[in-house]
Amino acid sequence: MHSEGSTAGRRIRRSLLSTALVCAVFGTISFGAAARASAAPSTTPRLQMLALINRNRVDHGLDRLKLNGRLSVLATQHSREMAERAALSHTDNVPQQLQPWDWSAWGENVGMTNADLESLEWGFMNSADHRANILKPKFKHVGIGIVVVDGVYWVTVDFYG
Repeated sequence: MHSEGSTAGRRIRRSLLSTALVCAVFGTISFGAAARASAAPSTTPRLQMLALINRNRVDHGLDRLKLNGRLSVLATQHSREMAERAALSHTDNVPQQLQPWDWSAWGENVGMTNADLESLEWGFMNSADHRANILKPKFKHVGIGIVVVDGVYWVTVDFYG
């Protein structure tokens, strides 16, 4: 478990214990409290999430992922649908969405948080399925869709390579 001092560690443990965690084949996660200090500012939530993912990849000796704008539009549509339903779910047709690009593997992380994107990324990295997607060396590209409704971030991250 990540530790940043005894008070922060207890707060993280309480947050994790009080939050429902749902993991599917490619992972789904929800965290309601900030788990780490705020990320360095970036221009958009999408670019902030990309920076967080790439920071973790670089920290593990992996190449940065390249953002696919067209796939990000599709991921945003999925995030909007999750927000409208107020429920997390995986995209039904990621392989069909990836047809225009050369790929042999894909994965998807979906999640929501009413805290910040860094706490969501921390949660992803502390879940085996999500972490595997973020750190898979075969993945080279990513589409990121984020919708904010009533202070809640609904996030879809589609990886491929």
